[in-house]
Amino acid sequence: MSSPRDLDQRWAGSAATLDDAYRWWSIPRREVDAPLQLLCFSHAGGAAAAYVPWAKLLPEFVQLVICQLPGRAARLAEQPIPAIDELAELVVDSIAALPAAPRVLFGHSMGAVLAFEVGVRLQLDGHDVRGLCVAGSKPPHRMPSGLKLHRLRGVELIEAVSRTYGGVPPVVLEDPELRELLAPALQADLEAIETYTFDGGGPMTCPMAIYGGQSDVHAPPAEMREWARHTTGPATVTLFDGGHFFYREAAQSAVLRDLSQRLETWRT
Repeated sequence: MSSPRDLDQRWAGSAATLDDAYRWWSIPRREVDAPLQLLCFSHAGGAAAAYVPWAKLLPEFVQLVICQLPGRAARLAEQPIPAIDELAELVVDSIAALPAAPRVLFGHSMGAVLAFEVGVRLQLDGHDVRGLCVAGSKPPHRMPSGLKLHRLRGVELIEAVSRTYGGVPPVVLEDPELRELLAPALQADLEAIETYTFDGGGPMTCPMAIYGGQSDVHAPPAEMREWARHTTGPATVTLFDGGHFFYREAAQSAVLRDLSQRLETWRT
């Protein structure tokens, strides 16, 4: 395994700064010459920590690179950004600080839409995008309009999201101060996805893996299948036991097993 210093030296010649890379990207297992990067994007209100356990579970040829959006974790003091397009542009700019390598993008819920918008831009810029994995999200052209959860604030917002989607850790629900601390990022993310409008960008040209939960009422399997229209490459739908957060519940092992097999295929 390469040391952080080795990785810093690899980044030293980049047009972007190391500070940009460290702000936007968390890399739990640092491999300088990994032949494939997996860029991961979280659900609304989520942080990079959600994917950190994957570092020990993915194949060694994969460098896990997790996006950390403003307004959470180490970026808590920064203003969160309530717009998917703006986030996508900033994420693409920050990718210039990463070592050059073929990439696969994975996103869950809001993160799936963000991964798609980032992928479209990377493709237009000539990056080697080997695959797009989307989980627990309706496709861009089917995003519902008129949702208003983002208009709530503070504790009221956290509680409403927990009732609607689940996925809020018990420690957050039980601690009013923590709820107030995390609410701004969640509110901004919800505004970003609830006001998102697909502008007809794309399609991607890479393979697409579409992952869904059998009982996910927010991204029903029938609608998940329509993601396929957003790539000219092969698209496959795989359903797992569970609801909206199936990928980090009982189905996690099955998801990672399927994903690892795809990464093995897409690396060459």
